[in-house]
Amino acid sequence: MANGLFKLPPIIGDDPRLTQYMLDDLKQTYVPTSNMNNPAYVQGVTAVRPYDVYTDKEGAGIGGYVDTFKAPTTVNLSTPFTQDATRVFAHEVAHVQKNIVDRQVSKDKQKDTIAQALQRESRGEEGSSLRKQLEQNFRNYVKSLEIQQRSPSAIGGYGLKNTSWEERFADLQSLESQLPRGKSLLDTSLGQQVFNTPELKRYWLQTTLPLQAKALEQNPELQENFFDKLEIFKQTFKDEAKTRSFANAAFSALKKAYQGKKEQVVTPMYQDPFGDTTK
Repeated sequence: MANGLFKLPPIIGDDPRLTQYMLDDLKQTYVPTSNMNNPAYVQGVTAVRPYDVYTDKEGAGIGGYVDTFKAPTTVNLSTPFTQDATRVFAHEVAHVQKNIVDRQVSKDKQKDTIAQALQRESRGEEGSSLRKQLEQNFRNYVKSLEIQQRSPSAIGGYGLKNTSWEERFADLQSLESQLPRGKSLLDTSLGQQVFNTPELKRYWLQTTLPLQAKALEQNPELQENFFDKLEIFKQTFKDEAKTRSFANAAFSALKKAYQGKKEQVVTPMYQDPFGDTTK
């Protein structure tokens, strides 16, 4: 624990002044009863690097970033920041998690059979269609709000700006991270209006927190026998997470939860939850 803060990965850098600034900024916006207290919202990050927003070449003028090529699992967080630091941190964590998933998917593709390659392409086309609908729903929702309600803490930093789905998704996962622990974005007005069909709800539950078992839908209308499977998952995950990585423990728990069922095991670590991003 970092002075009572949520469990932070190792902090790197040789300037203790920047480290303290970053911790102070995070403390100002950290709520212990929020989802940020759940390790899943920090999972996958191997290091955090505070930087000076005025002098850092890569991060000048922005709140944070992840270098996908040089350090794909390190979150770089600007200081001094003070406002919405935890939300920005959670946004960057979403990018780290996607980097890890993309790396695994790239490995999996090399072993695809023709049938698997066709299935992957079909999932990519379906994902592309769903993302277009989600973006339109999101924009409609934001436009319906009063201007004073369109704050980054309510709709994400990008708001109505044109941006990639990866950035929009990171904004949405970040918003969920600030909710009371255990509460999903689907429990909010934003989530209910943006993810307004069973297919869109399923897509959100299968893509958010991709290193965890949110592939087990948290809506009984979407997954038969969900609660039975969840109990199996929770117990297995609890046992195996003591000695294995979160990702491996989650995958093992998912397999046991679905053991004896006809459904194929669904895990974002082995199925591209974002679809084919080249489309």
